Amino acid sequence: RRSANVSTSMESTADRSASGDNPGDADDGALHTPSVVDRTLHPLLSGSQTPVTTPSSLAGVPSAAERLHRLHGSSLVISASVLLRSSSSACATACAIFHRFYHRQSLKKYDVWSVAMASVVLGGKVEEEPKRIRDVVLVFIHLYRRRRLKVGDSAGSGALAAAGGGGRSEGGAAAEDVTVSSAESALSRTLSGPEERLNVLRHVKALHPGGPIYREWSSSLLNTEHAILRALGFTLHWIPDSHPHKFILYFLRVLDLDGNPDVARRAWNYCNDSYRLDLSVRYEPEIVACAAIFMVTAAATTTTARGGDSKGGAAATGISLPLSPKPWWEAFVGEGKDEDISMTCNAVLSVMDSGREENTVAMRGFVPSLVLGGAFNDPDSYLWSVSD
Repeated sequence: RRSANVSTSMESTADRSASGDNPGDADDGALHTPSVVDRTLHPLLSGSQTPVTTPSSLAGVPSAAERLHRLHGSSLVISASVLLRSSSSACATACAIFHRFYHRQSLKKYDVWSVAMASVVLGGKVEEEPKRIRDVVLVFIHLYRRRRLKVGDSAGSGALAAAGGGGRSEGGAAAEDVTVSSAESALSRTLSGPEERLNVLRHVKALHPGGPIYREWSSSLLNTEHAILRALGFTLHWIPDSHPHKFILYFLRVLDLDGNPDVARRAWNYCNDSYRLDLSVRYEPEIVACAAIFMVTAAATTTTARGGDSKGGAAATGISLPLSPKPWWEAFVGEGKDEDISMTCNAVLSVMDSGREENTVAMRGFVPSLVLGGAFNDPDSYLWSVSD
């Protein structure tokens, strides 16, 4: 009787979402099959079963452009977390907040810099690693100067334009044409090499906490933090329990691979890379964990078949996991998840593809926002003209 009541309750919730009676649930789409993670508060989006419609796509933003802006914002979150010495769990939580927010709001309404700053602050609070607003602001100002000067950008100076039409989308179909240009400061064009760019960063004057530049950044952070909390219903406590990293070691132990630290390390890194896109919002953490293990073992099998060694990073020890009579991942995620795992693998590998110049632009340069009227730190803004 209890099971019947639970089933009826889930069906009623899905019916209300489809009819629009519950706007918050309707935004997140259809429910997935039950997961070991409690999804009653924020159900997952429909992963590969139906095309995902986001507020940005409804506003006319191409999916390839949205992907690059997600890469841009998540790279800011990751870089800031490293500089702030946040834990990997706090970084993953901040990325999950960032991606989930853009499934509620459009890129044309909120710029990725403001959302990335607020996500880092909220991620630290959720993980009980609170960061001072001043520290977060100063770190993002440093990243802002660094990216405007193109420090660490192997492509050199000058505006970079990357076309996404030659790439592949997550599902393997050709991505639509999109051009995303990075911007650089006027000072950057006068500097001849990487050393001069680094010298500019080394001799930056101390920022006054009561000055207009600091106030502009801090007010943008605080306003966006409130917007994220309202959009996500002030319920963020469950996010740390839905990270795929928590499943890696358990799955490897069941697969008798826990004695191979290289496999665990590489699978962990694949999970980290998955947070550069919105995979944590669209797929269960078990799916992402299985996809990470699959990519590691597939690389090891390929290396062994080619007669290579383990210097390339893969553990070339002849790892072989059963694929018949049923694939090994069905023991963890059940049947009918092959397409989800394939989509997850393709998405992560596309992020790691160094041959895609648009990835470099998004993750190392400065990409102007899509906000109507311009963001607070876009080219031609007050901050852009006074930050050199």
